Amino acid sequence: MAKNKKNIKFLLLASYANNLGWGVYAPLYAIFVLKLGGTSFDVSFLWSIYALLTGLLMMLFGRLENSKKYNPALMLVIGYGLFVIIAIGFLYVHTVHQFYALQILLAFAMGIMTPAARASYARAQKKGKEAGQWGLFDGENYILIAIASFSGGILYKFGGFHSLFIAMLAIQLLATYLAIINLRSNMSKINL
Repeated sequence: MAKNKKNIKFLLLASYANNLGWGVYAPLYAIFVLKLGGTSFDVSFLWSIYALLTGLLMMLFGRLENSKKYNPALMLVIGYGLFVIIAIGFLYVHTVHQFYALQILLAFAMGIMTPAARASYARAQKKGKEAGQWGLFDGENYILIAIASFSGGILYKFGGFHSLFIAMLAIQLLATYLAIINLRSNMSKINL
């Protein structure tokens, strides 16, 4: 029981940090694409590519991660690690074409991370408390997205996209660190 509480704690904290990191940027996505020289078509087309690939990759990785060969905690570290790489990439993107590549990488990160996070969280839940625990997982994520969106607007207003992406990178590093702690905790249960 204590192990489940510890797993849930790190799963929640990593998810919260990840959503906080992306929440500072998400509402400003269209502005960023336009600043890169993109058009309103690029904004919608880039988002549709991201959404389509993310959906397909979630289904693919969800099936793969059901295999005994895949450790969900390791897949979380990989997914969150990709978010760090993407956050670094944002600092160096100067064209819409470069941004297309980041959107594809973002779809892979979401495709890898989301099924693993959902499965890990579902396994760590206490029987009979699932609805409340899912409410905590999703509800607090939305509250953090609201805080992040407001904070992102302030960061952008006073420091531009560069300061916003530095903040996003720092928060994504925290999410990855928390996922690594969760992985270490899960590795102690596995006989190597």
